[in-house]
Amino acid sequence: MKGKEPDEQLAHEKVKWKMKYDYMHAQTDRVHRGLEGLQTAFALAERPDLDLMGFLQQTVNLLTKLFKLKAVTIGLRGSDGNFRYQVMSGLRDEAWTFQKSVVYSEADFTDSKVYKGEMISKLSKIYLAEDVPYPEKEKAAYNRPFIIGIKRRTSEDWIEGDYLDVHIRGTNGNLLGWIEIIGTNDGKIPDITTVKFLETFASILARRIQSSHV
Repeated sequence: MKGKEPDEQLAHEKVKWKMKYDYMHAQTDRVHRGLEGLQTAFALAERPDLDLMGFLQQTVNLLTKLFKLKAVTIGLRGSDGNFRYQVMSGLRDEAWTFQKSVVYSEADFTDSKVYKGEMISKLSKIYLAEDVPYPEKEKAAYNRPFIIGIKRRTSEDWIEGDYLDVHIRGTNGNLLGWIEIIGTNDGKIPDITTVKFLETFASILARRIQSSHV
């Protein structure tokens, strides 16, 4: 017995419905949200009405929301060759006031003698509270000093005093600045997918920073 021919109209309507459903469902998926965030960052980078500082501020706001982070800062190299924090999202006022007063040399990002961290990739460096990554005089930079000393229970836990820096490097590899992650809403260390996204955001920032110096 010959089977019925498929209803071509119904089949092609199903394709359209499935695509729309999958797209809406993807909005809640972490990877797709990250990709959408990159699209937003590219659009921000091209906006003629945003100066560099405006773009950086929009970016930290985006990162905080996109990856559910407690606080994010971005710092840049100045004309004197030193590095300073420029914009933030989520820091308490006292911590931000102190951070803006801190000046770093390029060696501070590569030499672990002063700031004890571990490079986990070519661009990202993790600083863990147990290693006392920051000198005593910089304890005022902590966002939540009242919980300093809480022990890490698992290798996935993020505790006060942990930091993740993602370096922003130019086309010739020179250090232009950095993105600093200071806490996550779920209290967990950012996973590798998130780190990869942050490194891609750093590349967008590098392009925008370099274009502003032309």
